[in-house]
Parts: sequence; C-alpha cells; structure tokens
Amino acid sequence: MPKEQLSKTDFQVLECFANNLTHKEIRRQLVLHKKHLAFVERQIARKMGEPQETMEGVCKAMAWAVTTSILVPSRIPDSSRFSSLDEADLRLFELMSRGLTKFRIAQIFNCDSEEVVRRRKRVSNKLGLNTVYTTVALAAYGLKKIRV
Repeated sequence: MPKEQLSKTDFQVLECFANNLTHKEIRRQLVLHKKHLAFVERQIARKMGEPQETMEGVCKAMAWAVTTSILVPSRIPDSSRFSSLDEADLRLFELMSRGLTKFRIAQIFNCDSEEVVRRRKRVSNKLGLNTVYTTVALAAYGLKKIRV
C-alpha cells in the first residue's frame, strides 16, 4: 500500500506498463518527456517507500494496484509461453506477484540481488513482455485469479 496517494499520472504510467508498453510508447501515448517519465517512476517509488530503488518501488506499486483491482492488465501473453518457464522461474514469478523487492527475493533464493535482476529480465523475455513491470502486473493478476 502506498505511503502517499498516487496521482492520476502515476496510475496512467502504471496502466501503460501493465499493458506491456515500452518507455518510448508510454512517452508518446502520454506526451511525456523522457526525463518526466523517469521523474514519475521515481515519485511512484518514493510513494511506495522505496526512494532509493525506483524499479523496486514501481514493482511494488504495480503488484498493489493489480491485486486491489485498481488496474487490470489487458495484454495477456499466449498461455503457451508459460511452458517455457522452469520451476525456479515460476517461483520467481510467484514472488514477483507479491511485490517483493529484489533484496527480499535474493534472500529467499539465497543469491545476490543482481542475480534476481537477471532472472526477472529472463522471465520477462521468455514471456515476451517488454518490462519487468509488465511481468509483475501479469504475475499479480494471475495470483489474484487463482485466489478468487
């Protein structure tokens, strides 16, 4: 849950990431300068209590927004892509769905945080997703569907 209310622009950016848009596509769609989009990402991270770790804060915000039904990803990859994930990938996917930081996931996997960054990127690539944020949105959406 955010420590401070997210703005309309924050939610617009999260929604774009949830729907697999790249940074360039988001800037074009929302008419944002490259530096402004980076500023919005930092603000989201700060509001989620991760002022030093932008990616981690945006991942937390994404997981929160999807699990609370504020956002619903509309671009779901073909289910056949999930068969490319091995057991470790699926475990990482599940941990990402909860909005855990790379540091917490590294503790669980008993590895360093940079290994978690590489694994998250690999899972995103296997699923054909543009960003780790999109992967978190999809993971949180899947977890929410399982719980219902």
